[in-house]
Amino acid sequence: MSHPDTDAFALRCKFESDGGESPESTGQLVDETFRFAPIPILVEDWSGIRQWVDDRKAEGVTDLDAYLDEHPTAIQQLRDRHHHFVDANDAALKLFDATSRETFFAAAKALLPASRPSNSKVLKAIFDGETACQGERTLTSLTGGKIPIVWRCSLPADPARYARLHFYAFDISEYQENINRLQVMRADVARAGRIALVGQLAASITHEISQPLSATRTSIEAAARWLDREGPDVMEAMASVRDAGRWARDATDICHRLRGFMMHTPVQARLQS
Repeated sequence: MSHPDTDAFALRCKFESDGGESPESTGQLVDETFRFAPIPILVEDWSGIRQWVDDRKAEGVTDLDAYLDEHPTAIQQLRDRHHHFVDANDAALKLFDATSRETFFAAAKALLPASRPSNSKVLKAIFDGETACQGERTLTSLTGGKIPIVWRCSLPADPARYARLHFYAFDISEYQENINRLQVMRADVARAGRIALVGQLAASITHEISQPLSATRTSIEAAARWLDREGPDVMEAMASVRDAGRWARDATDICHRLRGFMMHTPVQARLQS
């Protein structure tokens, strides 16, 4: 039977004889890779929560969402009893505007409180035996800033590895700002389109209405001239008045058709006499 110290010494000798780094150096490299990674990473202890999920499955729970609906305080109790923050890299501290790890961990529970939408995603993924999960959440930094993020974590098969569960956060503030700007631009384009449509509609209405109105005026003026003569011609004046009435009806019909168009009612044809 081999001894752990002997195995460790042999492994160290192998690294050194191969010209590689010792396990201690490799561990330091891994630590530096985590510490200086450009992506915010939080290491959390979910081992107790994993055990809780396994216990619920052993009890015969088949629908975790229904269970959480029946026990609305379950997530808060899990966070209080079984959840711990283990580590955070420099990018995570920067994300929360924390000047040190001590400052961050002192406020971590307030900065990342229990959240049914976010925490239940992880619980459901563990319950279903998935290998990863992700979601969206808006964080609040120590200086009060709002940070929209997409988070993701891998879920190991070994329950023991839940003692160091890694959560990766992706700041989507710039993406969200671009989305907001795009929505404003779309609203401006839509408004400009409506204004252009109103202008075209007004021009069309003016064109359609002006012709019968002008003809009505011309007919009325003609009737007045026929009556103003030294020998008034009543028959011609009456004919002009009838023409004016016909043109006025045409203008009324145009208004009715426009109203029907606006109200989406069918346009009815009318025989012209």
